[in-house]
Amino acid sequence: MFDGWLRCKGCSDDFVPPEERDDYTGDGYCAHCHDQGMGRDAEETAARVAAARNFVDTWAELAQFLPNDYDCTMQCAEADALAELFRAFGKGAIADEILSAHAEHDGPDDPHYDNYP
Repeated sequence: MFDGWLRCKGCSDDFVPPEERDDYTGDGYCAHCHDQGMGRDAEETAARVAAARNFVDTWAELAQFLPNDYDCTMQCAEADALAELFRAFGKGAIADEILSAHAEHDGPDDPHYDNYP
């Protein structure tokens, strides 16, 4: 490693020194790690995690019944995104219920049609 190269605090890879990069953020992370959320202000990250956890805790009961009780049909991508959020916070059973309820409205060519009873 020659003088001027930096070692990323996230992945430990060496990356081009700041004076030769247009995308250097000044936070000690390579562009890839920075794009993955590393190096963000700790308060901002904590606030986002807290908001997501609050959403999951608040909507845990209601979200699994949205498709049927409220005739709220979701696109596959919407159902997947909502389920992924619940899974990330350890609520896999609720994620499965969301996808199962969503699948009831899927047609034979849709991804969830055969995967959820």
